[in-house]
Amino acid sequence: MTGLLLAVLALALERAVGNEFLYVAGGGYWAGLEEATISGFWLWPNMIAVALSANPLIVLIIGVGYILNSFQIVNNCYIGMTRVMVAMSLDRLLPEWVSRVSEKLHTPVNAHLPIFWPVFRLFWFTTCGISGRR
Repeated sequence: MTGLLLAVLALALERAVGNEFLYVAGGGYWAGLEEATISGFWLWPNMIAVALSANPLIVLIIGVGYILNSFQIVNNCYIGMTRVMVAMSLDRLLPEWVSRVSEKLHTPVNAHLPIFWPVFRLFWFTTCGISGRR
């Protein structure tokens, strides 16, 4: 479904602004050129779609889609990295305890600890304002 929606978006953008504009906007975005912005907003790719739509519902759907996509990417990174850590433990590049499987949950819970603990501590101590010192 994502691929289909991206193809429809690409077709709509190409028909609306043409290839040359997309080349310039994409090149300016990836090169980090200030000239590729309008009032500080990058032209690529979500702002083009928002600018082309006068419908607030479409703008809302695009915004929610980007938020959900960011959430999915973060989850995929965490899940993928725990699989890598289990594989590294089985290859004896990490300690054996990393790949131990929980009897209760039947998952390698220990593989999550080295990843989630620093993130949890960073969030807890910076967001909640707890210094960790007594």
